[in-house]
Parts: sequence; structure tokens; C-alpha cells
Amino acid sequence: MSAAEEHHAALGPDGASGESQVARPRVKPLRTKLTREAIFRRHAPPFVDVYTGPGRLSDDELRPAWQTMLARAPDPEDLWVFAYGSLIWKPEVEPDESIRAVLRGYHRRFCLWQWRSRGSPGRPGVMMALEHGGSCVSVAQRYVGTDAAERVWPTWRREMRGAGYIARWVNVRTARGPISALTFTVNRNSVRYARRLSIERAGRAMAKASGSRGPSAEYLLNTLAALEHWKIEDRGLLALEEHVVKALDE
Repeated sequence: MSAAEEHHAALGPDGASGESQVARPRVKPLRTKLTREAIFRRHAPPFVDVYTGPGRLSDDELRPAWQTMLARAPDPEDLWVFAYGSLIWKPEVEPDESIRAVLRGYHRRFCLWQWRSRGSPGRPGVMMALEHGGSCVSVAQRYVGTDAAERVWPTWRREMRGAGYIARWVNVRTARGPISALTFTVNRNSVRYARRLSIERAGRAMAKASGSRGPSAEYLLNTLAALEHWKIEDRGLLALEEHVVKALDE
């Protein structure tokens, strides 16, 4: 082959060099991260809870439903909780064990208005729940022993006293096989249910809201950090993060 023929063979069909025809690896765009500094530049420290709207259920009101739920547990001395939000990074009682788990049929969504702990009546925050559809990769937490029920009770009280959730036993997949776990899905009949709240509006609401436990955006920040620790990527939450970061600068 002549030098001219060798040069021609090295060219692509459009005359460009063969090297330029090699597909380059797709570069993942840099994530616009939410930061604690950005949140607290806008929000003062948490303030006293002055909410006077619909009240929370008392322990006496919550106990009967808890006993009914326990009666359906596969083993009341070996209980699993499927945590997908704040329970990952702030459980009421430290579990004996935590493992990665996948729940089919539900996904994370910020779809509950929050008027007190991370919001106010004038500027409500938005809280997370499990909504129908898709799947959710998260963490299953285990409580073992004769006191397992009493150790999970504070979690029940925390999640159920605001009437925003419906508790369910769900089947989740883990590396050790399927397990039955308690989790908390959205109560669509609750006055707190935000229905078809767009991701843009949810982002603006979170950026503006703060309550007795701190800014609404801090909840998202903590959840993203917890998921990152477990090497879990939730594209819906990452998309919401972008809208919150943008709204914080408005």
C-alpha cells in the first residue's frame, strides 16, 4: 500500500481522521449541590412552634392501631422497618442492623404539606412520603428481641401522629432474600396531601419554608447525604435539588 493509500485508509468516510471518529465517553454533568451554607444564608435558626391547625394524635389514640399492625407482623420479635427519608439519618431508636433494600410499586415523592416542624402556616414546607408507582431503593432497619415492638413504637408514633401516612407491611428485596417490612405510604385523604404538586413548585416551597426543626430544604439535604452514604442515587430527588438551589437564589 502506498503512502497515499495508507493516509486514505486512516480517514473516515467524510475525510476526517480515524481518531476523530472514535466515540468519546459521555461525561456526566456536574451536579449542582444543595449546601447547608446556602440554606442558612436565607433562613434564621429554628423558631418556636406556634402552629394552631389540625392537631396530632395522642399516644392513646395511636396505640390501638399499633397493636393491630403488630398482630399482622410475621414475627413481633423480629421487626423490619423500610426507611426512605429521615428515618435513615435520624431513627428514633438505633436499629440492630441496617441493609440495602428495594421496594417495588412505590417511589419517593415530596407530596405532604408541612405547617409546623419544617414549615409554617404562611410558608408551608413539603415532606416526603411513598407514592404509588415505580420503585424505591433504600434501607431496611431491623429490630430483634422481646422488646422489638416497644423499640419500634416511637417510630410509629412519630410517623403516624400527623395523619399524613398509611402504615403498611410491604415485601422488599434484599441481598439475603425477600423480607416483610413496615413502612409509611402517603395518605391521599389527608388534608396535608399536596396532590399533583409540580417539582418546580415543590422546590420553591422548600426553599422558602422553615419551622421549629429547621428549614424544609435541610430535610432534603440530609436525605441526599444519607442516600449518598449508602451509594443510592434517586434521580427524582436530584432533580428536586436543582430546583431548590435555584429558588434559594431568587
